Amino acid sequence: MAGFVDSHDNASVLSAIDRLLLLLERHFQDEERFFAVTSYPHAPAHKIEHRVLRHMARHIRGAVELSRDGSFVGLSLRHFVQAMVEHIIEIDLGYRPYLHEAE
Repeated sequence: MAGFVDSHDNASVLSAIDRLLLLLERHFQDEERFFAVTSYPHAPAHKIEHRVLRHMARHIRGAVELSRDGSFVGLSLRHFVQAMVEHIIEIDLGYRPYLHEAE
């Protein structure tokens, strides 16, 4: 991640983060629409997770705007990717039994 940050200008890094934020927002909106039409019992906690992940991504974007320290931004991006993977494995898979309700 730090290599990407170091080898691209600020505008390119910000553009990549903006694309990530857009995809993330669409994904979270899709999931939250799913929660509204199913009996998934953990929807409130899941939505809080989404808020935390949104905040992390925005914080990283702000760090890019304020700093060109590639190692800091790269570490932040790695931490964010790890948080997203954990969210998918530990949280998103929890609504799998409710998928049939949305069909």
